Amino acid sequence: MKNLTVHQEEYRESLSIIKEKIKRGKGGRNHPLKFAEFMWASLKESADQRDFSTKRLGKSNRARNAHDFYGWMSKSGKLGECRGAIYRSKRYMEIALTDRSGRKKLKSKGEEYTSHDVHIEHSVPVAVILETIWHESKKLTSNPSTQVNLRKLHETFLSMSVCTALTRHEEKVCVKKKFKKKHPEFDAGKLLARSLEDIHPFARYDFSEGLRIYEVIDGTVIDPENFTLKDHMKLVNAAGIYRL
Repeated sequence: MKNLTVHQEEYRESLSIIKEKIKRGKGGRNHPLKFAEFMWASLKESADQRDFSTKRLGKSNRARNAHDFYGWMSKSGKLGECRGAIYRSKRYMEIALTDRSGRKKLKSKGEEYTSHDVHIEHSVPVAVILETIWHESKKLTSNPSTQVNLRKLHETFLSMSVCTALTRHEEKVCVKKKFKKKHPEFDAGKLLARSLEDIHPFARYDFSEGLRIYEVIDGTVIDPENFTLKDHMKLVNAAGIYRL
């Protein structure tokens, strides 16, 4: 992949920006510690799973904005156009860095996306992440130490946060129709694998049309049938900035 080194360099630059934001406590409510505190308070105060994931975490897109903090977003900004993405498709990386656009088309004007329009796809849908955290909430908040509970929530959230930079065309066609808002290895917050580590995050995708995804930390191509959330967490830990 000829553009891989360029994207690896961009990712390293993004890490420096994120590290500085964390150090200075910038990011407001989207700062990792603030978001972990909000998740914990929401778990304690919510009457049921819908209240937690829709009314609290879904309101104002709190969970998605927590991803934005790391540059896991397509919208414009210092980390926009998916600059912080660990996972990037080959076609996404073939677009010149300066040509990428994270705009949303205006349906009212009949706009169509071009080959340069990009998108962050939550390989494990945000709704599935929140369902799982609610289902596992007793385990995640059972420690008498608030600090330990916050760390568990943060790590569990990130362990499922596989955010992939795609072209808009890929985003439209790569997700298998029956899994548009679901994941085949989760069921209403319950795991259909032996453990969270055994989940295959890219199992929702159809690779038959040439979809090819790389991770830009080690620079390897993803094998969707064997890559698990355990592998994802190894990459997250190797980056060295995602811990509370």
